[in-house]
Amino acid sequence: MVVFFRKIEFQISCRVIFAYGVILAAICLHIAFSTSAYAQHPFQVMVKANGSGDAARTQQTYTLLPYKDRDWTVCVSLPHIKDSYWLAVNYGVTDQAKHLGINMRLSHAGGYDNIELQKQQILECVAHGGNAVVAASVTRDGLNSLVETLAKRGIPTVDLVNGISSPAVAAHATVDYGEMGRNVAVYITRNLTHAQSPAKLAWLPGPYLAGWVQDGNKGFRETLPQQAAQIVTSGYGDTGRQEQRRLLLDILKNQSNLNFIVGNAVAAEVAVPLLRNEYPNQNIQILSYYLTAGVYRGIKRGQILAAPTDSPVLQGRIAIDQAIRILEKQPYGYHVSPVIHMIDERNLDTYPRSHSLAPSGFRPTFVVHGAGP
Repeated sequence: MVVFFRKIEFQISCRVIFAYGVILAAICLHIAFSTSAYAQHPFQVMVKANGSGDAARTQQTYTLLPYKDRDWTVCVSLPHIKDSYWLAVNYGVTDQAKHLGINMRLSHAGGYDNIELQKQQILECVAHGGNAVVAASVTRDGLNSLVETLAKRGIPTVDLVNGISSPAVAAHATVDYGEMGRNVAVYITRNLTHAQSPAKLAWLPGPYLAGWVQDGNKGFRETLPQQAAQIVTSGYGDTGRQEQRRLLLDILKNQSNLNFIVGNAVAAEVAVPLLRNEYPNQNIQILSYYLTAGVYRGIKRGQILAAPTDSPVLQGRIAIDQAIRILEKQPYGYHVSPVIHMIDERNLDTYPRSHSLAPSGFRPTFVVHGAGP
């Protein structure tokens, strides 16, 4: 009799566990689908026609293509996946490839010094059946000859995030990093106290030859009013944590009375524990000129003052969408940019994270096999 009741209890327990498991799985699927479906909703962009100047940019609502069975392969090339910014781009291109039902092969060059490796990776992907290329070049001019060769073969290249200068590029999914730099300069100026004027700044924009760094540097320097704030030191380098830490240590050892550290997101992320642990008496505020998961957390915790976001997830989505529109001879925007938003503690919780950050738990993804929604 005891054994009989224990069997019943065991069966009931198993059913309860199974029922809860089914409910939990359904909830997880609903959340995943809702998040993914939300990402497919229309969003605001700036669109520029080929050959037109910045004055010709117009704000429009962008709607991504719907899913259908597609026999296309897109080759995606990134500079690296060493930080959460490029992980967000990786998520954007990966998820959009799934939603469009295409194949995607993704590679990364491992850093901003590896232009020859990036070329080789793109050529290998194309040789294995790539119909289009989405490329975030490690330098502005480094892929130009390859882009032109591919265009002659009928293989379009979409410029993603970093900027490619070749006129043979079929489309651009990038923002104006000059505007990103200008936004940070304006934010600093508006938030200066009288005691800080003229404020002393350390400026770490990133790898010198990268197009986005050149644009961001120009926009920041030209906008920052010298009577209010002065760049007293600067350092260029790859956006790996080790290199940015080395640059910061050199600056902090040789500069006193800094008011701000401003620069790439990795520099901002590294500066937080460096100031806390090794320079606790320095009253230095930190800003980044683009948003990553680490910068987002820093703003939330009051450790980083602010950052503009260029919505890297959306840039990845747009680039894949443009590539398929081009292959299918559908209308497309030549230069499409997500609207730039300045993020600080005042609007952090209202800005849609899914536009800029990969979901928690997302891991680098290199291959998509025509998976639908």
